[in-house]
Amino acid sequence: MQTGTRAQGSAHTRAVWKLGVNGRDWNAIIGTKEVAGMAKIGRPMGTKKYKAATFRRGCEAYFASISYRRPVTRPEMILDDDDCPVLDDYGHTRYKQVPIITADGKEAWETCWIEPPSIQALCLHLGIDASTFSRYQKPDPEDPDGEKLAEAARLAKARVEAYLISRLEDKGAANGTKFNLQHNFGWMEKKQEDSNGGAGSSKIEEQLTGKTMAEKLQMLQEAGVDMSLWE
Repeated sequence: MQTGTRAQGSAHTRAVWKLGVNGRDWNAIIGTKEVAGMAKIGRPMGTKKYKAATFRRGCEAYFASISYRRPVTRPEMILDDDDCPVLDDYGHTRYKQVPIITADGKEAWETCWIEPPSIQALCLHLGIDASTFSRYQKPDPEDPDGEKLAEAARLAKARVEAYLISRLEDKGAANGTKFNLQHNFGWMEKKQEDSNGGAGSSKIEEQLTGKTMAEKLQMLQEAGVDMSLWE
C-alpha cells in the first residue's frame, strides 16, 4: 500500500509533467533553447560518429576478442644419433611438431576463430547500427576524415568476407555461407544454362571445388571484385 506522502508525490509528479515548465505544455518547448539547459540530448541510438583512427581500433578490438593466432606446424619423425626412428614404450614411432616455414623464410601462423565474425556483431561491439556502418563505407565529402573512415569500414567488411570465403569448402556450412555472401556482400551465383536456354544447376560448387585460395582470389578479380581491399 502506498503511503500518503508517496501518493501525493506521485500525483505532484504527474501534475508537473502535465503542466510542463512554468505552466507551458512540453510540446510547446521541445526544440527550443530551454531544452539545452534541462538535459543534454545526444545522437539517436546506433548513429555514433567515429573518427577513423578510433573506428579502426574498435574494429581491431572486435576481431581480437573473438580470435587467436597459433603457429602452423607439421609432424616430424624423431631420430636418434644413428638416424634411426625413436620408438615409444609401445613400439610406435615418436614424432615432434616443428614449425612450417613459408617461402619468405618466416614461420607460418594461422588465425583461429572462437566465434564467426559478422557485420552485425561488429556493429554491436561498436555501438552502431547496420545502416550507420553502411554509411561509413562511403566517404563523406564534408568530413576531412571521411576517406580514412570509409577505408577502415571497407577493410573490416572485407575481413568478414574473407572468413566467409574460407568457409565455402565446409559442406556443413556452405549453403548458409553462400546465402550470407549473396545477401550481405553482393555476390551473385552463376547458373548453367541447359540445352533449352533455361537456368540449370548451380555451378558455384564446381567452380570452387579443389581450388586453392590463390585461385579463388583470382576468380574474384576476374569477376570484377576490387582486390585492393585484400592487400
